[in-house]
Amino acid sequence: MHKFTIFTILLSIIVIFVVAELVMNDYLGDDFAEEQVVEDVVEDVVVEDVEEDVVAPIDTELRGDEDEVGEIVGTLTQELLATLDLAEPVVTTALYDDLIYGFWDASEDFSEMTVLQHKLFDGASYIGVVYEVQPKSAIELFTAYETLRQLAESSENGSINENDYYGDASFYFNHNTKTNTVFLVLRQNDIVYALEYSSDYHVTMRSLIELL
Repeated sequence: MHKFTIFTILLSIIVIFVVAELVMNDYLGDDFAEEQVVEDVVEDVVVEDVEEDVVAPIDTELRGDEDEVGEIVGTLTQELLATLDLAEPVVTTALYDDLIYGFWDASEDFSEMTVLQHKLFDGASYIGVVYEVQPKSAIELFTAYETLRQLAESSENGSINENDYYGDASFYFNHNTKTNTVFLVLRQNDIVYALEYSSDYHVTMRSLIELL
């Protein structure tokens, strides 16, 4: 009887240890599985955030290049001006400001045309300005010249002197007060030019017209 009691007690202890081990393994297994799921979720979130950061940036430098206007090209260049009898010839070119000679508004008629403004210098001395109207067709060429001619005819600042001496057609505009300034409009080689310059440079400007 004594031996049977001892055997029963030992068996009970072994069963308790086995059950306890099984319970502990199941508990740890569940916790480990949950930790793995949490880590997987965190890794997924981090990867998605990085991918969004890679796709989002916009190349602003490239967009800026697309918006740039191109180089202004005209017939009156620095090289052309250098062939004249000037000590330090300089020409600066830009788009005109909607006014020819500073007092004729041709913006509406010239809205579809390129109009350049060339300022001419001899060193620090100002020579004058040449407006270059670049039509896209024969109709625009006629319109550009006719627009300036009508502005001259209707102007209260002076009178027109049409002589057709230069190019295919030309006229002078005699300003009422700016008597020492020459205003000349001419059509030549499919371009319309409007020149404003000091009468002191009349010979130089006549040579320039021959080169245009």
